[in-house]
Amino acid sequence: MRHNKAAKIAARERARTTGKYTSARREVVQQHATFDADICVPDSEIAGIVTDLSGRNEGADAINIGRYGGHGLVISAGETNAGGLSIALTRTLANKYGPQRLNLMTWGFDDVQLRTARLGDHLVNAESDSLSTWLGAALLEMDIRLTRLERAQVPSVTDYRSAVSASEAAKIPDIVIVVRLELGTGATPSREELRPLSKLLHCGRSLGMFVVIDPVTGDLSADPTAAALDVLDAYAVPMRHLCGWTLQSPNGPR
Repeated sequence: MRHNKAAKIAARERARTTGKYTSARREVVQQHATFDADICVPDSEIAGIVTDLSGRNEGADAINIGRYGGHGLVISAGETNAGGLSIALTRTLANKYGPQRLNLMTWGFDDVQLRTARLGDHLVNAESDSLSTWLGAALLEMDIRLTRLERAQVPSVTDYRSAVSASEAAKIPDIVIVVRLELGTGATPSREELRPLSKLLHCGRSLGMFVVIDPVTGDLSADPTAAALDVLDAYAVPMRHLCGWTLQSPNGPR
């Protein structure tokens, strides 16, 4: 049964405030969240090659998301299952961090794949939603966080968590927003549909919201990262200067 947009957003907000937003492992024992360290995933846990683009960590062997990490790019070239590398990353994040520490949102992934990875029942995936509707929910969350920061008179989620109680801090966990985009095909979203991604990329980091883009370009060039960034540039998605890391299949061109 399809719900209208207002009801769906209201349900997501109720779930978010009760700590049930997107956990992929509801059976884990809930503990107080610890926000004093970045979210970290070693490359050995996802069987992928991590490249640090921030210049902070040459020879990177882990994905870091948070104060010292940032937005990321998944390079699909060479992977055996479409979207499999992003799903593996999402599953690993769900295994390592409870919902008071990390929430997850996905768009563009097959529900069967998500359920096979035991993510389908608890993840905010929006295969049946338009990209605009799904990004609208992310922008609503961004506005909620901005309001909280303005009321507390602090510039970032990190400062907010330091200024409030642990129970209040747990109401705004980090969010990783994973979107798989077909670019350069008939299914390519319009620039207008992709515009909210630019806002999330520019403003999300200080709000604890991190974007991971898995672009499907069909480009088989020797440098798939450069090709993906070129295509995103063409659609006015400013990933080139805001991307902190890439994750690539070990079977892809290097």
